[in-house]
Amino acid sequence: MDASRILRRARQGWATTRGRWVRAARVSRPRRVVVTRATLDWSRATRSDLRDDRIRAAVDLWDRAFARDFMWCRHEIKRYAQACLARLPNVDLTDPAGLRLPGRDTPVLVLICDDDDWYHPDLFSYLEGAVRGSGMGVIWPDGVYGYHVRWQAAGATVDARLEAHLTDAKARTLGDRTAFSAIKTNNYALTARYFERHDLDDALSHARAAETLSATLEGGCLEALDQPLSVANRHPCSYLVMTAVNESADGDPGRLVRLVSDYVAAPVDLRPDFRWAAPHVARMKAIFSEVLRSRR
Repeated sequence: MDASRILRRARQGWATTRGRWVRAARVSRPRRVVVTRATLDWSRATRSDLRDDRIRAAVDLWDRAFARDFMWCRHEIKRYAQACLARLPNVDLTDPAGLRLPGRDTPVLVLICDDDDWYHPDLFSYLEGAVRGSGMGVIWPDGVYGYHVRWQAAGATVDARLEAHLTDAKARTLGDRTAFSAIKTNNYALTARYFERHDLDDALSHARAAETLSATLEGGCLEALDQPLSVANRHPCSYLVMTAVNESADGDPGRLVRLVSDYVAAPVDLRPDFRWAAPHVARMKAIFSEVLRSRR
């Protein structure tokens, strides 16, 4: 056999082997799905679309304070967060109505999130390295960027101090495996096996997810990572902050102006394991700087 035929056969053999490897990798790697909880189309939403009187009153106060209105701000934040999710490799983005789960023998990881959260760019690589074939999912420490709200008997107040660094304190209970207080709105991903026992509403609701996943973790079917992979974005026009400010502002839009000004001016000192969030923090500061320049 001449050298050219040997080389040709070697190339054909390599192509066949490589094709098998690629097919095997496709089969073994879970499908990556991100489900954003139902939310408004902020670019078209109006005041009448808001869900309760407290939110409408808070939005009225915001729009009295700034020409860059509440809907514009939420639209920009959502658009940025969704664009970041779309850049995660090989991910399918959907909403609850569009989710189609495969059978139990088809690998899948389903991430549930809000429309303004941030995630580590290598999120799914970490998750795929942790999840087991018989497991129901993975949880991890999350962070908080922005204001913290305290709920008291007399109502809600926003801390005067902006917590401008990220922390995984919310997940500090992971060490002793008490998951209920560690499972938040954005720090869990689920496999098809979870959905054999629970419906989608159990995963979408924070309270129900915390309850079902706590039992799952205690049963040894849920993996817990140490790497922080997500950040709850507690920005000035988040519902939690807005309603708290509205209750304490007594109709004074200057309270909101000070809130946004503090947010923009706050120094940023990210821990090494949260440095990946630096571009997200910068984008939020840019958005709220534009809001602040529109002060009425």
